[in-house]
Amino acid sequence: RSHARALNALFTYYTRRTGSQFLTIAGWLALLEDAALIRGTTRPALALGDTGMALEERAFDGDFTVADARCCFAWARVAPKPRAADASKHRASPRRSAVSLSSADALTRTDFLEALCWLAVSRPLPGAEALRKGTWADEGLSLLDFFEVCDEPSVLDHPAMRSLVDPPSPPPQTAADCGRARLEECLLKTLVVIYRRLPRGNAEMAGVCAAAMGVAQRQLKDLADYLDAGDAKERRGRAPNQRASFLLRPPAGGGRAPSMMPGSRRSMGH
Repeated sequence: RSHARALNALFTYYTRRTGSQFLTIAGWLALLEDAALIRGTTRPALALGDTGMALEERAFDGDFTVADARCCFAWARVAPKPRAADASKHRASPRRSAVSLSSADALTRTDFLEALCWLAVSRPLPGAEALRKGTWADEGLSLLDFFEVCDEPSVLDHPAMRSLVDPPSPPPQTAADCGRARLEECLLKTLVVIYRRLPRGNAEMAGVCAAAMGVAQRQLKDLADYLDAGDAKERRGRAPNQRASFLLRPPAGGGRAPSMMPGSRRSMGH
């Protein structure tokens, strides 16, 4: 919920940009290309920290491709089914509803959130050790700088950096898989990357991303604290996939907090 305003703004902008009521594949790809997340897109020059170090403008040569982006879109897309009461009306009328036609090959707002979850498990992201370390003063890197470059092949192949990056997860197929994938954490990290990169490719989204980035940074600190606490519990014998959400607090009466995971409202096998 803390990111609802920013995500609604992104959804609205990229649906209107393609002249659709819903988010089409063209709008989805435009978002990812503006954020320079797809292989072959140009990443602008980036200053690293306050040391004067910088990366020159370059074409991203990572592993996430247009085909991967299309898969995230397809896995999140679910064509609406007409209600049984309306079935005869649909058969009798030559004019189908605009909603049924449009959302059959596009994403609704809820589908868009699910597509972001699929994106989150499809890309390398900073791991727990990176969050704990927080900054690399000797290298002139901050944690947010590391978020920017952790999917670069030069970082993934570097012996000293490899242990700080979590590789992409296999696409989860069940609720148990989603729990092990820690989707809530992956989604937050992915949003941080989007909020940082998107304004460079789309200046119109700069204000939205700047406001959301403040929330995300506070949540990254909460996540680092949460991981430290979770490690202590695991050392006492608690399984890692039994953890409560670090954002969604457990209900007052006990039990587990709900999790943000793809397919929570329907089967994973679509």
